[in-house]
Amino acid sequence: MPGRPIRRFGIAVLILKEQGNGSKRNVMEWYDFALYGYFVTVIGHQFFPSANPTATLIGAFEAFAAGFSIRPLGELCRAAPTIWWDVTAP
Repeated sequence: MPGRPIRRFGIAVLILKEQGNGSKRNVMEWYDFALYGYFVTVIGHQFFPSANPTATLIGAFEAFAAGFSIRPLGELCRAAPTIWWDVTAP
């Protein structure tokens, strides 16, 4: 079947396909984190207003840390259905 080379070449193609998809997602996530880090002072003042600028910055970095720490779980949730679909597809 054209467009479904997984069954023809086995698990090696599946691994390469998932590595490629994972790399693309990783680049987008790091780009997002880099932009957030660059604009952290602006984001801090907009979303965490406070009289103390240090508290504002810490609040913005806490939000950044929460997103960064949950990243592996998000990758697992996105990769698992892809692997399941490709392995069980006819």
